[in-house]
Amino acid sequence: MKKNDTLWDNLRQGLRDGLQFTVKKTERLTRIGRLKLDILSVRRQMDRKHAELGVLVFEQVRDADESSLWMDVNMLDVVHSLRGFEQRLHQLEDDLEVASTEVDDPGVEDELDDDTATDSRVDAEFSVLEDDDDGPFRGFHPEDEVRETGKGQDSPRG
Repeated sequence: MKKNDTLWDNLRQGLRDGLQFTVKKTERLTRIGRLKLDILSVRRQMDRKHAELGVLVFEQVRDADESSLWMDVNMLDVVHSLRGFEQRLHQLEDDLEVASTEVDDPGVEDELDDDTATDSRVDAEFSVLEDDDDGPFRGFHPEDEVRETGKGQDSPRG
């Protein structure tokens, strides 16, 4: 039995290592995705402010003389908002560049050993898998779902 125990121990350790790597990679990709969404959000806010500024400038040019063009308080507020958005955009783009350049190098395994939060999450997930003899899909059969919903390869699309 000693050989079997070693095999199972090696298998468990391999699964743990694989899960830890997957968790780290997923966290990194999630962080990159969130940064990209934040960048898009800031750019959209900037587009709205540019449009607002364009309307104000157009109204000033159409209705007033040129000397009052740069003295309008509303335009200065919009310009100030745009500067804040530009700073936030540059910060997010820098963060994205840093997150995107993180490389999965051989040192990742050393990082994984030091990350106790990831270890505990993976161990918790792994213990659930160990305790469940039938696996996470107990009682689930894809064929049953296809029969129940009436959707399958033979059903017409429409």
